[in-house]
Amino acid sequence: MLDLQKLSEKSIQIIWVDGSVVSLNQPTFKAIKKIVQIDEYDIDEMEKAVLTVLNNNTSARKFKTSDIEALTMEQMLAVIREVIDFKEEVDNHPNS
Repeated sequence: MLDLQKLSEKSIQIIWVDGSVVSLNQPTFKAIKKIVQIDEYDIDEMEKAVLTVLNNNTSARKFKTSDIEALTMEQMLAVIREVIDFKEEVDNHPNS
């Protein structure tokens, strides 16, 4: 039996710039579609995507645009890469 609840339990752990651990829920299909279509030079869309991903967390922490704007470009891209890597892991191992 396919248990979608069990599959949704996977999360992405990140250590935020203040040292706190943030557990991100798996990005939704809609968020993934948005992220993979971002032009690497469209930083406004990157910002929106990262904000969407970060606000989908298990700690009910609410990130604001100012939190994203305080990140370096390397940090912002690292969040995006982590989500894309997670997507690729799911693509390669869909039942794990």
